[in-house]
Amino acid sequence: MNREILFRGKQIDNGKWVEGVFGISNKNQATIITSFQEYAARVQFTSHKVDHATVGQFTGLHDKNGKRVFEGDIVKMAKHNYSGVITFKLGTFYIKWSNVVSAGKISFWWNSIEIIGNIHDNPELDKPKECVVLGSKVKFTNGKVGYPHCSNCSFHHNDLNKFNSCPNCEARIKRIKRGDK
Repeated sequence: MNREILFRGKQIDNGKWVEGVFGISNKNQATIITSFQEYAARVQFTSHKVDHATVGQFTGLHDKNGKRVFEGDIVKMAKHNYSGVITFKLGTFYIKWSNVVSAGKISFWWNSIEIIGNIHDNPELDKPKECVVLGSKVKFTNGKVGYPHCSNCSFHHNDLNKFNSCPNCEARIKRIKRGDK
């Protein structure tokens, strides 16, 4: 199996994104190395200091438009109007859907997703959603009704009356009385 190992990070000095090999300098600074050149007995390389919080690994997959998909990208699946964030968990890349109670391995969705931003440049695209509590079930803002759990992170609420927001992801809980719309 041949897989490209690649990282990206946002440069500290100019805020531009760079892709390459991830490294840590001898001063404990996150860097992305973008080029290598060998000269006789030595190697010269070009590296860029990056904000360590922005570093994300390439998943090895491309979206439906051919763009490389990285950890931290926000993607949408237009066919179902879903959006979510690419995350790495338990040894694989997942899409943490923001408006569906589910998570899925990215390999299941790769040919139908489109990158719409990332959590560093477009945090507003990944804001917690509001869910509306109706009795013992939850009516989400997308109109779906289900058991009392957060549509943003799937956290199950044992006692909804104790919370104003999801204790896990802070999505705001809105309670309504039966008969209200």
